[in-house]
Amino acid sequence: LLSNKAITSNLLSNKAITSNLLSNKAITSNLLSNKAITSNLFPNKAITSNLLSNKAITSNLLSNKAITSNLLSNKAITSNLLSNKAITSNLLSNKAITSNLLSNKAITSNLLSNKAITSNLLSG
Repeated sequence: LLSNKAITSNLLSNKAITSNLLSNKAITSNLLSNKAITSNLFPNKAITSNLLSNKAITSNLLSNKAITSNLLSNKAITSNLLSNKAITSNLLSNKAITSNLLSNKAITSNLLSNKAITSNLLSG
């Protein structure tokens, strides 16, 4: 289902469905450990915002190192995630997530080579 962009967009542009799907850790882990699905979901700003404006979902997603690495090794996704101040604040107010993000050199480099993201991070 979710390797099809039209279906993914349709499913996850609905906040109730998104919340329902991703409030379940097993489902979240299953969906987002698949790079093709992750890549499909997160270049879409509406879906990204929808997913990550929910603190429970954000925590669920990014407390998993494999998922975090998968999401943030993609520069387009990283830029999309962290250009949104609300999402950035949400992500980085969680110590486990912050530690997870910044212990990975590739992710750190990716994050901090983008001036908009750097500015966003450091103004928070």
